[in-house]
Parts: sequence; C-alpha cells; structure tokens
Amino acid sequence: MIPKPDPKERQFEFVPRCIKDVQGSNATLADDEAGAICFMAWQARYEGAHPAEASILEISTADWSKVDKTRLPASCFLWVEDTKKKGTWHLPVYMGAGKIGTDGMYRERGLLNLSGLRVAEAMIGGTGKKVPKSVEARLKGLLKQHDGSEARYERYRTPRTPRLKESGSAVAHLVEDVKFDEAEFVEEDGKRQVRNVVMLGAHSSHGYDYKQEAMGTAVGGGLYENVRIFINHSREGRDLMCLAGIFRESRHEDGKVKGTAYLLDDDYGRKFWNIAQNMPEAAGCSHVADGKMIKEDGKKYVAAITHVHSVDLVVQGATTQNVFEGDDPEGETNMDLKDVTVEELRTSRPDITRPLIQEGATSRDEELQALIDEKAALTTAQEALTKEKAELEEQNKELQAKIDEMAVLDATRQKESVVDKALSDLPEQARTDLFRNQCLAVQSGGETFDLKVFEGKVVELVTDRKTLCDQTGVRNQGGEQRREEGSPTAKEIAGRSKL
Repeated sequence: MIPKPDPKERQFEFVPRCIKDVQGSNATLADDEAGAICFMAWQARYEGAHPAEASILEISTADWSKVDKTRLPASCFLWVEDTKKKGTWHLPVYMGAGKIGTDGMYRERGLLNLSGLRVAEAMIGGTGKKVPKSVEARLKGLLKQHDGSEARYERYRTPRTPRLKESGSAVAHLVEDVKFDEAEFVEEDGKRQVRNVVMLGAHSSHGYDYKQEAMGTAVGGGLYENVRIFINHSREGRDLMCLAGIFRESRHEDGKVKGTAYLLDDDYGRKFWNIAQNMPEAAGCSHVADGKMIKEDGKKYVAAITHVHSVDLVVQGATTQNVFEGDDPEGETNMDLKDVTVEELRTSRPDITRPLIQEGATSRDEELQALIDEKAALTTAQEALTKEKAELEEQNKELQAKIDEMAVLDATRQKESVVDKALSDLPEQARTDLFRNQCLAVQSGGETFDLKVFEGKVVELVTDRKTLCDQTGVRNQGGEQRREEGSPTAKEIAGRSKL
C-alpha cells in the first residue's frame, strides 16, 4: 500500500510517486497527510526510523466525520460478530483502501484513523452489548501504541501541494544565514551531529521574505536532503577536500526549514563542530540556493526554491554582499539578474569576476589559433585559385584564337569550293586569278559567315561576267575583266592589223 524507494531513486523523485500511490489507494487522504506518510517512508528506508515514529506510517488524521462508514469492509472494524452481516460490525477505526467493489465497499483495509480510535474508545459500552475483553484489549493496545502519534505526525506534515505562480524573475545565489540558536550538539560513538539547525528562516536579512509554500515544496521535493556542507564559499568550483558533512532529516517546521548536520570525522568536520558550538561569532554559515523572486504589494518574496547548492562555513555569513545585493542601507535589495552591471560585479564580487577574466584571457587561445591557421590556409588556397584562374583564362584565350583560326580556314575552304564551282561555267580566259580573288572577297553580310548568302552573291557576280563575255564576243581570251569605255573593240584591232 505504501511504496518503497527504489535503490537508485532520489527523494524528490520518490515522494511525488509515493503520494500518488498512497492517495490512489486512500482517496480520503489530503495532500499533506500523504506527504507526511511518504516522507516517513523515505526516512524509514534510508535512516532507519525510530519504532515510535515508524508507527506514523500506519495512521491517518483525516476528518473521521467525513468518512463514509457504509463503504468500510469488515476488516476496518475492531469487533465483527458475523462477517456476512454488516449489522454485526462494531467500532470502525480503519480507513478504507483500494477500489470500490460491486458491493459498494472498499476491497482493503487502509490506515488507522486516530479520530476513529478515540470515537471507538468513547463508544465502548454504547453498543448495547458487552464488548469482548479481547476487543477492549486490542483497543487499549492501539491507544497506547499511538499515544502522541499525532504530535509527532505534525512534525512531518508538509503543506498541501501548492500552485505557485509561474511568473517571477529567476534569481541565483540566494545567500542566507544558518541559525544554531535552537541547535542540539550530539556526539555518540565518535560521530558528531548538530540537530535542529535552522537552515532557512522565513525572513531574509536582505529585505525579502520566503513564501511558506516555497519552503514546504522544496523540503517535500527533497531539495534540502543530503545538502553538502563546505568550508568557505567556492571561487573556482567545489573541492571535495573542503567537505565537512551533509544535512539530512530536513523538515518544514514552525515556518522554518530545519535539519540535522552529519559531520565528517576529519579536520573540516571538527572545525565546523567547534566553531558552531563554541565560537559562532567568529564565523557564520550561509545557505546558498537558487529560486524565483516575485513582488506583491511592494514587497519582494521568494516564491520558489529551485535548487539548493550547499551550506558554507565562512568568515561572514549572509551579511557578505552577494552577486545580487546592493549597498542600500534600508535593506532593500534588487535580486533581478537584469539589473546587475559589470561594474557592480567587479566591485562586490571580485571572487567571481577575477577567475572569469583570467579564464577569458586564455580559455579561447586554442580556438583563436585554430581560426588564424584556418584563415592562413584559406588565404593560400585563394592565391592558388587566383593563379589557376589566370592560367585558365590565358589558356582559354589561346584556345579561342585557335577556334577562330580554324573557323577562318573552314570558311576559306567553303568559299574556295563555292567560287571554283561557279567559275567552272566561264570560259577559260575569263577565269582569271584577279576575278577569282574578287569572288573570294565577296562579303556574306553579318558578323558570322553565311554560306548561302556568299554562294548567291558569287553566282550573281559570275553570271554578270558570263553575260558580259557573251556581249563583247570575248571568248577564250583573257586579261581584262571588262572592256574599258573608249577602248578599241576586237574588230577594230583586227582591222588595223590588216593595214
């Protein structure tokens, strides 16, 4: 009915799971009652609860008047005459548990209800029948066993599961004084414990308060269990050699978070013990945690505690300025991270800024050198690409020149083929080199050579020459392309030769 912690399960994981299971089988249990039961179950698992306190795991303080006795099975009654007749069941003292059966009753017996036990004591003799001595003895035994259980139970009560506002500014390094005013110093078999230490109070010396819901939730979630105790605040990370002990048995009591310090039997443990017990004015303890800050009616509150780092023994307690404190003499401190400036950090927390500056000066040297090397490699590659580009452009020019040359040669061959074919229709004397060159020089028009245009113009030129040869009667005679105006004709030349 009450689950046990798994070997690797932590308290803040176990308690919520346990509450769910306990309330699942005991629907009438309130959150705080289930929380107290589960916390004791955790303590019984890891610390070995005292028998008187272990009995708390078996009780309930729920309002007995609100429990539906008609749903209780026979096992919940101290005196049962006939298990098959409900009218013969007397003196109910246990809660119902498990699911409701088809008969409308719980299937199992649940926790012993303290109020029900007192009612049963008052009802003895009121049943109209003589109560068997065995029943009276059992009732007296239960009363004796659980005498004072309710007072002890209150010690472990946790607030009902709160519904904290999600709004608020996240804050870090909440440093508060740890009080030893109510502490009890116990030394047994060489082991030292400081009990009843006030790890956190409701009022901060920095001008803000802690919500009780936040404190109760942090305790119920196990944030204050096994909190480590160190000598001095950390500047460069936690050193295990400075560990003095741990806090256990944390509880939310009287509006405070209290716990027991279990100290190591070494120099650091003994130093903590001696200073806390004999010379508390020489040093102080600081509770260091993270949380969420809100503002209501002009006052600041820590509405949630999200992480508890440690409890540190330092030369000064929480009066030492922390990262979020200013110099306001009224005690009003601004805890918001967005308001912190670099200059304030340098002034108030050199222990934080100095390592950061030193780390920042060298932490990225390798990364920077890698970037420098990469840049040099890229520059070399760029120069090689530029040189390769220039060589390719030069090769491209040479190739283009060869292509142009080949195009000219090809065009020339085509021209010669067209001209020679056209000239074949002329008389031999008309096919002179001069006329052939004239035909080859014909332009085809446009920027590129057009074979058809060229061929048409050559044919036209050859046709004109052929026509001229026919008109002048010049056949098988070479020389001129055309007879110049005023020059003698062939007949005139022939007549003169006869004179």
